[in-house]
Amino acid sequence: EERVVRDAVMEELTCMLKGSEAYRFDGQAQAPSLKFLAMVVLCVDSEHSASAANGNAANVGKRCVVVRETANQCILSLRKTFDAVLNQCRAIGKKSEELFESSYKYTIMPECCMMYALHLLSFRRETPSAGGTAVGVPGLTQLP
Repeated sequence: EERVVRDAVMEELTCMLKGSEAYRFDGQAQAPSLKFLAMVVLCVDSEHSASAANGNAANVGKRCVVVRETANQCILSLRKTFDAVLNQCRAIGKKSEELFESSYKYTIMPECCMMYALHLLSFRRETPSAGGTAVGVPGLTQLP
């Protein structure tokens, strides 16, 4: 909740998504885990000093914008990587394409980070609850 801690975490996440500093291997940027990409949902900032959107944490100003822009660039890069790997697997043959569909796809396809983002939001203390029931859907309950 403190501004300094929040700012440091967001800076580290930005470095991870860019593949800079400690997140390089032999001088090459490494693709981040989709679990870390999903953490962008926790970097919400409001126009006010503190709000429920960011768990009443201190506002970190422009850092939020930087994280969001970095996440967008990361997603574009992952999409290009996804397309390149898919084309390579198709060129190799049917078995390679099947391997891509069953394995590789779920580690580099940016859309696959959504399940992690939803998990983070559903278990976040600040996420509004409807008293244990899914809003507007009788008989369904939210995750504990």
